[in-house]
Parts: sequence; structure tokens; C-alpha cells
Amino acid sequence: MKTGALTYTDREYRVKSCPAELKGGTLIKTPMEDRSNKAPDLIRFALKNNAVVYVGLKDEAKVLPAWLADWEATGVSIDASNKLMIYQKNFSAGETAELGSIVSSGISCMYTVVIKEK
Repeated sequence: MKTGALTYTDREYRVKSCPAELKGGTLIKTPMEDRSNKAPDLIRFALKNNAVVYVGLKDEAKVLPAWLADWEATGVSIDASNKLMIYQKNFSAGETAELGSIVSSGISCMYTVVIKEK
């Protein structure tokens, strides 16, 4: 994650600014078209090391997706053509992160994911 990075695999949106705590993290680029995917386990990955996983979600969410219920709102955002509010969750080595659909949230933009080792 750095200024100028592409945020999606199928769009040309770039990071204009991001908080210091995300810089240098691993950015998982998602396809914007997945914003309408209803899969409960849309993105799934295992963590090799202790890490913080950050999710950037467009600030127009009417309702947060259920899978984000136990994530912490950080109060900071990424500017990438849209303002993406950042949520975080700590994971231990060997745990699996499972990120789901955003269809029920009323958002018209897919989320962004950044992983930062502890």
C-alpha cells in the first residue's frame, strides 16, 4: 500500500493518500465488479504471521455488512477517488480471515484490503 497504487483489478482508481499505519502493507486488489457478489466468503486467506487486516469501505454505507460487526472503526480513511473508511481486526498466525459480501450495505463500491504484519 502506497500513494499511487491501483486499488482495484478492473478499474484505474489510485490511492491519492493513505494513513501512515497502512503504508507498506500488502494491498489485496479486488475487482470492483465483486461489489454485487453475494458470497459470504468472498475473500478468504490464512495469515502466516500475526497481523492487522484493514478493510477500506466507502463511507456511504447505510448498514455495515454482518461480517464487519466485530471489526474496529479506526476513524481514518484512504482517499482513492472515493473516501474509504478504515476498519481493522487483529489476527494471529495461522488464523483465517474471511471477508464477505457488501450487497446488504447499499454501497456501490467494492472494499479494499490491506494486511500489515505485527
